[in-house]
Amino acid sequence: MIQNPILILVVLSLLIVSVQSLSRQNLTQKIFNYLPVPFWCYFLPALLSTAGLIPSQNPFYGKFSVLILPACLFLLLIGTDLPAILHLGPKALAAMAVGTAGIAIGGILTYLLGFHRIGLGESWGDQVWKGWGALSATWTGGSANMLSVKEILGV
Repeated sequence: MIQNPILILVVLSLLIVSVQSLSRQNLTQKIFNYLPVPFWCYFLPALLSTAGLIPSQNPFYGKFSVLILPACLFLLLIGTDLPAILHLGPKALAAMAVGTAGIAIGGILTYLLGFHRIGLGESWGDQVWKGWGALSATWTGGSANMLSVKEILGV
């Protein structure tokens, strides 16, 4: 099992570069139409961990997410074409706003009506809203949002 943080970083980086490279090959492109690159970037490290090649828990992972995740989010967003988003029109932007508001309101109502009625609110303390925040972040912006909210809230 690899324990050295630098070797873990090398293995994970090579894995991501390999997946990206394979996704651009004509021979393997069909596979990536059904199971996209993010799936493989999550699945293959989990497979390596299950096989015992990399550890499932390591102090490096926490440092990695704090140091590298903000840079990755910045690189992801730097290419955003804001004028193109604004050209989607008011209907599309309103639909996005209504969907986001629906997720937020649904989370609040679920917490107020559901968790306290069945007694989970008291047994889990203040942690329920943090989990809901991370989960709802995936619905509004994908896994990258979930990871950033997870780090911000300390879930």
